[in-house]
Amino acid sequence: MFLALLKSRHFYNVLGYFVVASAIVIGLGVVASETTLFAAPAIKVGGFLSAAIAAGIIGATALLFGFGSTIGLRSIFRQVTGEHIQTGRIIQYTCFYIGTCLGLSLAALLTAFAAAYFWLTALLIFAIAFGGATLTGEIPTRGRTWLPSRMQMFGAPMNHK
Repeated sequence: MFLALLKSRHFYNVLGYFVVASAIVIGLGVVASETTLFAAPAIKVGGFLSAAIAAGIIGATALLFGFGSTIGLRSIFRQVTGEHIQTGRIIQYTCFYIGTCLGLSLAALLTAFAAAYFWLTALLIFAIAFGGATLTGEIPTRGRTWLPSRMQMFGAPMNHK
């Protein structure tokens, strides 16, 4: 299922949202660091190339972990219940937020990127990426719930034991 996801347009569209959101937050953080808004620099990068690489690392890690963990949890739910279960927005959003945090950590290890407000930076990247993707219809909202629930399988019975 994960390999099929890598071939989908949805995967690459959402990747674009996360990379662009990362670039926006990095850019705004650098601008904020150059002003007297914060006592300490909000975000440091070694230059344009380092910032671009960091945005790519953050976006890719957030997406891979978010999709991977959501798919994994859906499989676990199916094994436990015997039914196809949606993870729900709360779990899905948490998985993508954790993925964004991991992406920030990885970018800090591999590039000259550093964020003074780590959790806030991750939250802003996640909010911009998911907000933009939801507003443009890339992330569906119809039929989605906040908590885990049975998935409506078209043309198939609800119970797959």
